[in-house]
Amino acid sequence: MNFNQLVAEAISSDQEQANNSVLCDKKNKLEDTRLTTVDFKEQIFITEDKSIPFADVQYIVIQKPIYETLEDYQKQTGNLNYSNYRIEMSDKFTITGQCVYCENEDGLWKVLRLHKNHIFIILISEKNVTNMDIIQSNGRSTFGREEDRYTGEIKNIDLSTVKIDEKWVRKFPPELLFKYQALPLFKKNNFLEVAFTNPQQIDAMQVLSFIAGCNIEPLKAEKRELLEYLSGIVQFQNEKEALVELERVGIDAGKNLATNEIESLGKKKGIINLMASIITDAIEKGASDIHLHPRAKYLQLLYRMDGSLTPIRKLNLSLHQALVSRIKIIGGMDISERRLPQDGRIEYAGNGKSIDMRISVMPTVYGESVVIRILDSSQGLRDINELGLTEKDTERFVNLLHSSYGMFLVTGPTGSGKSTTLYAAINEKVKEGPHIITVEEPVEYKMEGVTQIPVNHKTGYSFARALRNILRHDPDVIMVGEIRDGETAKIAVESSLTGHLVLSTLHTNSAVSTITRLVEMGVEPYLLKDALVGILAQRLVKKNCKHCLVEEKIPGSILKEIQAAKNDKFYKGAGCAECFNTGIAGRRSVYELLSITPEVAREINETLDINKLNQIAQNQGMVSLAQMALELARKKEISALEVYKIRANASQIKTLEEE
Repeated sequence: MNFNQLVAEAISSDQEQANNSVLCDKKNKLEDTRLTTVDFKEQIFITEDKSIPFADVQYIVIQKPIYETLEDYQKQTGNLNYSNYRIEMSDKFTITGQCVYCENEDGLWKVLRLHKNHIFIILISEKNVTNMDIIQSNGRSTFGREEDRYTGEIKNIDLSTVKIDEKWVRKFPPELLFKYQALPLFKKNNFLEVAFTNPQQIDAMQVLSFIAGCNIEPLKAEKRELLEYLSGIVQFQNEKEALVELERVGIDAGKNLATNEIESLGKKKGIINLMASIITDAIEKGASDIHLHPRAKYLQLLYRMDGSLTPIRKLNLSLHQALVSRIKIIGGMDISERRLPQDGRIEYAGNGKSIDMRISVMPTVYGESVVIRILDSSQGLRDINELGLTEKDTERFVNLLHSSYGMFLVTGPTGSGKSTTLYAAINEKVKEGPHIITVEEPVEYKMEGVTQIPVNHKTGYSFARALRNILRHDPDVIMVGEIRDGETAKIAVESSLTGHLVLSTLHTNSAVSTITRLVEMGVEPYLLKDALVGILAQRLVKKNCKHCLVEEKIPGSILKEIQAAKNDKFYKGAGCAECFNTGIAGRRSVYELLSITPEVAREINETLDINKLNQIAQNQGMVSLAQMALELARKKEISALEVYKIRANASQIKTLEEE
């Protein structure tokens, strides 16, 4: 058996996870990291961002098993023996367990750890070991650890009934706990009881047990509840640590600081950990935005989840300047500038996710306010069948996209899912193999087989200028992130009339009003009738949590406005553990799809009457936004209040009595 080759295989086998190892340095600081190389000759560990001598590390645990079972190892190596080990480190830290292999060479103790019938690689620095005991036993541990191995069934646990010993939470790196979605609770009878959302994670069990120095008893907890408790504990601990650091250097909420002092604060360990835990927590909860708003007496932390701005906690105002400084540092922004708005960007990779974050910093009366937009490209591109369209409308949508030329528009307000729909459309066109060029601000998803161009307003490279240039680049399909002005609109229309399929977005309230909006922007109706092939107007509405449905009490004025029938009953989510007490279980789209038929084109050219256009569209089978939303409310999928919020025009809905 070549141990060094096994190490190389272990650290290169799992490319999906950003990190593959846990490193413990000489100060007992734990770090979840990606180990890329172990140079046994030079005696250094190489991670993605640094090189570390063996002597500066206590141990490294590679998270995934190198052998799935003890039987696999024995079959491949012929070694039927296994031993107990006890390793005493220089700072009186002791590691015990069972192993099938343990040798001291190249400046390391090389250990194949046996844990719950799986084999894992542990690398321990020889210079930091004061004593090593190895006893062959092929049975219970001489040192009293493995004999208490947990073998019972996994039980469910309600975290609200448990008193959590927070010292065990502090023992592990927060990013590791979020990665495994694990919450250490307390130690009982030589077992550390740990709540997991998925208690079947073998790698999580072995890493946590090795760090804790005892066996793990896994318990099953609800994901939302566990993340709520974990983020609260971790953020509170990090906030306390950060405040202690600020007090040590005499910083309080009212003190004006020089630029070098502010920059120094942003590099404090406590501030780094607090900001990292906020970002990790927001990503794990599926938030689209992180808000940090200074108030008169506190710093407000909020997340936008499922379209709603949700208060998370009130932070000590003394942390404000330090956190803003940290955000500016990682976002590549000017720390000294506090009087003007700034924009920045962070690229984050961790826990199998690839995240692009866009930062906006604005000066306010109480100091700088920060909003971080989270773009999770690891969620992947959606297929057209996942957009929430009916089978009939999916077929119509695909047919429109197969047009050889013309312009297809997706419309709606900010945050209505327009980009998601456009990317799904591009994903569909990629299958045909044309030359596709996109002009975006920003490029949210990087797509294989697509030429993507980011606009840059600082250099004057706008949507309109990019469009003029790419027409000479021989495209078949052009995607323009947004039509913002008349120049862009005219060039897009001209492009669609010269043999290109143009896809873009526009901020309008309905499909029909998009036509009049383009005319107002300076596009001639006679050009528009030939250029347009279709318009999809859409919104995102909040879905009811099915676990806590209650009947919704709606004022008569709202019922009249949405034109509900007298016998209609509507429901909403009351709030429960499944939905973070919000009553909301994600969002879905409501839409109206307008095909530009000869009759619609004739009306565009002749009268441009919005009421006539709307009537023609409905006669041809278009279901309006308001009609679709009302039907979803009648099916208990959304609340009546959501119908009221997204209605485009009350006259689009016919009451049952009129029908």
